[in-house]
Amino acid sequence: MTTSRLFIAVWPTPGVVAALVEAIAPLMATTGPEVRWLPPERWHVTVLFLGDCSPARRRRAERAVREVAAATPAERVTGRGAGRFRGTLWWRLQADWLAPVHRRLSERLGRPEERAFRPHLTVARVRGAPVSPALVAAFGDLPALSWVPRHLDLVVSTLGPAPRYEPVVRAPFATG
Repeated sequence: MTTSRLFIAVWPTPGVVAALVEAIAPLMATTGPEVRWLPPERWHVTVLFLGDCSPARRRRAERAVREVAAATPAERVTGRGAGRFRGTLWWRLQADWLAPVHRRLSERLGRPEERAFRPHLTVARVRGAPVSPALVAAFGDLPALSWVPRHLDLVVSTLGPAPRYEPVVRAPFATG
């Protein structure tokens, strides 16, 4: 059985994805089967998670994504360092400009902020144990990479044996 959910995201550029894959390849080769590295084509920065949505809520989300993107000039996103939360390893991102985007979308879609927005990109999950400090330290030693996103996407996430992410709205950021 599959389930679909919605989220709003920005994506790293193909060049950043390729550079990150190359940089973490040695780490991937030295970790055991308990570390499940996520496929690079699914790497994204979740700006707001919406979950299951009615058709009316989806239409509101589509409008909100277009309006917020059109009013927001994109700025640089820089990945530097690593973080962990329970069984998740993520790439720490510096992108202060995304916090107001998150807030505006939250307000428009009636999703009150439960905690501070911290942009990150999940790269691996560890089964049955917390992420080791050694893996976080090794990942944190990788060189900084940066990009400027061109668009904000509303994405359908289809869960199941082969999860898929499909952008259903791709709204360009304002130029300037």
